[in-house]
Amino acid sequence: MIRKSAIRFVSVHPLRAADAMQRAAAFVASERRPVSLSAVTLHDRLAEAMRKEGFPLIGTEFA
Repeated sequence: MIRKSAIRFVSVHPLRAADAMQRAAAFVASERRPVSLSAVTLHDRLAEAMRKEGFPLIGTEFA
């Protein structure tokens, strides 16, 4: 399930494979409801992808 989600994220967002896997793992952990799980990242591309997918982000004011 994580691999399948990561493949989709790579095709939709400008992410590297490892970033897409991290993003996909968070998606699966949130039980496919991104708004239910806050995320923390200082990686600009990953933060933007997570924001677009609906994850609330913590600490982005420091990025």
